[in-house]
Formats: sequence, C-alpha cells, structure tokens
Amino acid sequence: MDAKSFEERVETFGKKVDAGVRSWVKNDRIFNGFRNTPARILLAAITIGVLYGLPILQLLNRNVSIWLYVALLALCVGMQKLSVRFAFDDDSEIDEYQHERRNRAYRRAYKRVATILAVGIAIFAGDGFYLKHTLGSGFQYSFDMVSENWVFVGVFVIGLFVLQKYLSWGIKGEPWEDSARQPKED
Repeated sequence: MDAKSFEERVETFGKKVDAGVRSWVKNDRIFNGFRNTPARILLAAITIGVLYGLPILQLLNRNVSIWLYVALLALCVGMQKLSVRFAFDDDSEIDEYQHERRNRAYRRAYKRVATILAVGIAIFAGDGFYLKHTLGSGFQYSFDMVSENWVFVGVFVIGLFVLQKYLSWGIKGEPWEDSARQPKED
C-alpha cells in the first residue's frame, strides 16, 4: 500500500464520517427531549442555577470543588448544544430561521453580558464606596476574597460568555416529534 492510496482512503473515510455526523445533527430524534419548550425552560433553569449558584455557594461555604463547577458547566454546555442542534457551531447546516434566531441570540447575549458585568462591577465598587464613606476617611478598603474564590470568578466569567448565547436563544423549543409515528424516509 503506497502513501497516496492510504491518504485517499483516509480522506474518503473522513468525508463519510463528516457526512454521517451532519446527517445525524439534522435528523436526530433521540435528543428531542432536549429541544421542546418545557425542556428548554428546564435547561435554562439548570444552567442559571449552576452558573450563578455554585459561585455563591463557594462564597458562603468555601468548600465547593472548582472541578465540580467546571464539570457541571461542561455538562450544561453539552445539553444546550444538543437543544439547539449545534446551531452555534456550524453555519452550513442551519436553515434561514435558525440562522436569524442564532444572530438574534448573539445580539441579546452581548447586551446581557455587558449588563451583567456592569452590574457586578457597580456592586463591587459601590460596596467599597459605601463602606469608605460610612466608616470614615481612615478606612482602607480591602475586598476579602481568597485565591480559590478568584478562580471561581474566572470560571464564572468564562462560563457566562460560553453559556449566554444559549440562554439568549430563548425558551421556545421545537415541536415534539415522536419517532415511532414518523414514516421512515427512503
């Protein structure tokens, strides 16, 4: 077997795998449970709970594992990707409706991220300003955050940027299609 025929076989195999994955994403019915409206509402609640809840729990208890937080965020990203049929990953496989909905979600996400970060910075700065003026001019403001809390803040910001586009997609889902009732296409 020469190198050229091996490369051709590998390229042919790669094209078949790519076509199979694209077909699976378009016609998948296994994960329809992630795509209907009640599922989108539940996924949004779970994602918001994980994204905001674990850092707050870490601030209160200081014993939440950062790896648990990262794993749960990754799980939320995977579920969100399945729920929107990977619309944010590949431009060639989405129709006009999904394309427009994706672009609207990006616009909303940018606005929401800016608002969330501005409110967070305002609360942080306002807390220091309030304490300095309440306790007098001799007050030295020092925000008590240990290093593991800063790691949570960093992971939160990354998770916020990654997940906000999925949360901005909206809760309107696809209609439920029962695979048993659908006629098989030839």
